[in-house]
Amino acid sequence: MTGMPAFLLAQFVGTWQPDLLFWLGVPFAALWLTGQRWPAVLLIPGAALGWMVHAWHLDHQPPEGLYGSVHTIRAADCARVERSAEPSLVFRGCRVLFSATAPSLVGKTVDIRCRRCGHPDRQPVELEARGRLRPPEWLVNEGRYTVPAFWRLSRHAGHLSVNRVRVIREAAWPDPVIENASLIHAASVRALVLGDRSGLTPGQWRILADSGLMHLLVVSGLHMGGVLWVWVLVSEALRRKSGRPADRWRWGTLLIGTLLVISYAWLTGASIPAMRAAVMGIAGLLAWAFYRLRRPWLAWSVALSVVCAIEPGAPWMPGFWLSFGLVAALFLGFQGRLGRSGGWLFEMARAQLWLTLAGGAILAILFHQVPVMGWLANLIAIPLVVWFLFPLSVTGYVLSGIWPFAGLNLLGLADGGFSLFWRWAEWSASWKTFHIPLDAALLPWIVVLLLPLGISLSWRMLGLLCLALVVLRTGQTHPAVALDILDVGQGSAAVIRIGGQTWLVDSGTEWAARSVVAPWLRYQGVKVLNRVASHSDTDHSGGMPVLESEWPDGLRLAGQPETLPGDWTRCEAGQVLHREPGVLLDIVWPDDRLDPSAPDNAHSCVVRLKVGESQVLLTGDLERRWQYALLAPLAGTTTILVAPHHGAANGLNERFWSALGPSAVIISAGRYNRYGHPSQKVLQWLDTAGVSWFSTARTGQIHVEWRTPDAPATWRFASKS
Repeated sequence: MTGMPAFLLAQFVGTWQPDLLFWLGVPFAALWLTGQRWPAVLLIPGAALGWMVHAWHLDHQPPEGLYGSVHTIRAADCARVERSAEPSLVFRGCRVLFSATAPSLVGKTVDIRCRRCGHPDRQPVELEARGRLRPPEWLVNEGRYTVPAFWRLSRHAGHLSVNRVRVIREAAWPDPVIENASLIHAASVRALVLGDRSGLTPGQWRILADSGLMHLLVVSGLHMGGVLWVWVLVSEALRRKSGRPADRWRWGTLLIGTLLVISYAWLTGASIPAMRAAVMGIAGLLAWAFYRLRRPWLAWSVALSVVCAIEPGAPWMPGFWLSFGLVAALFLGFQGRLGRSGGWLFEMARAQLWLTLAGGAILAILFHQVPVMGWLANLIAIPLVVWFLFPLSVTGYVLSGIWPFAGLNLLGLADGGFSLFWRWAEWSASWKTFHIPLDAALLPWIVVLLLPLGISLSWRMLGLLCLALVVLRTGQTHPAVALDILDVGQGSAAVIRIGGQTWLVDSGTEWAARSVVAPWLRYQGVKVLNRVASHSDTDHSGGMPVLESEWPDGLRLAGQPETLPGDWTRCEAGQVLHREPGVLLDIVWPDDRLDPSAPDNAHSCVVRLKVGESQVLLTGDLERRWQYALLAPLAGTTTILVAPHHGAANGLNERFWSALGPSAVIISAGRYNRYGHPSQKVLQWLDTAGVSWFSTARTGQIHVEWRTPDAPATWRFASKS
C-alpha cells in the first residue's frame, strides 16, 4: 500500500504539470494509511463541490474577443494594493460590479495595473477604471510550480492596464501605519497585519527567502492559530476563576473565537490566504470545542475540504501546502503523544523539528531550495511573531481607530520587536542555502510521507524501494546537446547545455530571472553558469545581476558590457564558446562593421549553435537592416531560428529569412503583450513560406535536444491548454 503513493509521487515530480489525482491522492492516502478513515472520506465531498464550482465558472467565461480591447469597469473589494514600480500600483483581486462594454466580467475578479497612481492613504472600497483588458498570464516551465490554465481561468478574468483610477469610495477605517511615519518597520507591520507586502524591499525579500522565514509575513493558519490559542487559554482561565460549567462556557468561547477569525479575515480584505486561515482557525475551534483535541485529523480534513470547495484552485497554490502541510506535520509528530510532557522547551523543540522537516520537504519540492539554518531561524522567529509581534500589531491596528494613544503605543512595541526579527533573519540568511536537484528533493518528502504512518518497517522499506526504482526508471538522462527556450513572458531567456557546460543566453527581466530562471537552474542542478547578455534591454539582460550571487563563476559576454555591473567581455564575431566533435557554439555578430553609435538592438550578440547538420541561431533583438551582414556566412544553413525581436515586424528581413531557410522558428513573447508580438506580418510570412513556428506564449517552455551530434533534433513542449 505504501508503494502506490510513492509511485504517484515520483510520477508527478517527473512531469511538466501536476496531476489532480496526485493532489487529491496525497492527503487521502496519508489519512487512509494512518487509519483515519472518516477524515479521508470527508475529502471527497469537498473535492466534488470544488469541481462543481469550477465547472460553473468555466461555463461563464468571458468571451475571448474581450481581451485586447478597452473597457470601463466599476470594481470593489480589492484584496490588496501592491507597488510594482514607482509610481505604478497593482490593485489585486478586484471584484467587477459593472461594465457596460463587458457585462460578462461582472462577478469575476481582475487585477488593475495603474501606471500613474500614488499609494492611497486608505484602502479603496470601490473604484472605476478604464483600460485595455489582458487575459491571465501564467508561465509554464519544467520544474516550475505553475497553476494550470483551466484553474486560473475559472475565476480570475485577467488584468486591466490603466493610467489612472477614480476612487469612488474609500475605507472608513484609516491605516495608522501609513499615517504614523515614525514607524521604522511600517512595511513589515502592514505585511503582517494586512497581507500587503508591497512595501518590503528586494533585499528584505531575499533575507526572508534565504532564512526560511518567508511564511511568517504571510497571513496563514499559523498566525490565526496563535491568536486563537491565546484566546482559548484566556477563556479557560476566566472560566476557572468564575466557576462556570465548562459545557456552557465553551459555546461562548467558540462564538467569540469565530467572530475574531471572521473579523480578521474581513480586515485583511478576505483574500484567499486569509480565508484559508479563517477556515483552518474555525475548524480548530470546533475540534477543541467538541472533541477536546482527540480528533485533530477530522478538523484538518474538514478545513481542507471546505477550502477546496470554496477555491478549487487552492491545491495549486504553494501557500495551501505550506499551511496544511505544516499543521499535518505537527499532528504526525505528536500523534499518540498528547499528555506526555518533557517540558515546554523540549516540546517546542520537537514541534520545530517536525515543522522544519515538513517545511524543508515542501520547499524542496516546490522551489528546490532549503535554507540551512531554517530550523533554528524558525525556532526563535515563530514564537516571536505568533505570540508577540502578531497580537501586538493587530491589537494596535484595531485600537488606533478607537483609542489612538494605546494603539500607536502597541504598534511602537511591535516596531521594536521587528528590529529584533530582522536582525535574526539577517543572521540566519547569512548561512548558505541548499539548492536541491530533482532526486534529492524527493528524499525529505519520502521521510515525512512514509515514516510516521504507523505501519510495519518492512512495508515502509518496500515503499521506499518502489519509489527508488521509479526514480531510477524515470530519472533524467542527459542528451549530448539541449536547447531550452524558457517561458519568461515578454522577454527572452534561453539555456544551452553541452555535456557538463551550461550557457544562459539572456535572462529576461529581473522578475523573470528571480521567479523563473533561477528556480529552473536549481531544478537542473546547475553549479557553474556561463552567460551571454545579448544587449542592454531589460527584457533580455535585466535579470543578469540577480543571478550573480548564486552563480558567481563562469564566463560573461555581452553586446553592451558597459551597461552591466561586474566584469563582462564584449561579444565579437568569431569568438568560440565551445567546440567538440560535431558541436560548435560561437558568436557570429557583432563584427567590426558595427558603428559603436548604432542603436542598442544593433549591438545584439547573435549566438550560433551547430550540432551535426543542424544549426540554431539566437538573434536577440537584431533588426532587419543589420541582418544583411549575416547573409553570406549563414545562408542556407539554419535549421532553427529564434525570431529576432520576439517576432516584431522590424525584425523581419524577408531576404535574410529566406536565405537562412529555417525549418522552424521559435518566438519568445508574452501572451497578449502590449507590443503586439509576434506581428501578424511575420506570422503570415511564416505560413506562406511553409515554416513551422512555435511561441512560448502558446506552449510555455520549448525544449529541443540532440541525443548525439549525429541524431535528429527531438522537441518537447510544455502545455498551457
